[in-house]
Amino acid sequence: MNLRKSWHVTSRLKPDTVVFLGDMLANGRGAKDKERYFEAVKKFKSIFSTKSDVAVHYVPGNNDIWLGEITPYAKAVRQFYTESFGEPSQTFDVQNHTFVVLDSPGLVDEDYLRAGKNIPFAKWKPIPDGPIAFVRDIASNR
Repeated sequence: MNLRKSWHVTSRLKPDTVVFLGDMLANGRGAKDKERYFEAVKKFKSIFSTKSDVAVHYVPGNNDIWLGEITPYAKAVRQFYTESFGEPSQTFDVQNHTFVVLDSPGLVDEDYLRAGKNIPFAKWKPIPDGPIAFVRDIASNR
């Protein structure tokens, strides 16, 4: 109830851009299938609705996606997230400022994988399309 009230007040400020900072879903990673995940997304988007001219961006939290790709189902949940909210890692510009959204659950998982293999960060070959590869790509294009 408090979230609805807070959102109502916030939306009356008529923002140009809204950024949701993770954990949009109470337990998206625990959804048993695609249908249940999308039901949770629908509920979230109905509570936090915006006008069509407002740019909306999402940062994934650990309640939205699993930590990495541990199981086939974890891969599926990450795909559900992408279909619902967009790429987990991305950049966007607002009034000449570039924002970087980083898949932090994926970053944690990739770093666990790297550390488990006892490979120094400087020698780590990033997972293709993973968060470390994303950051390195951004750094190389600046």
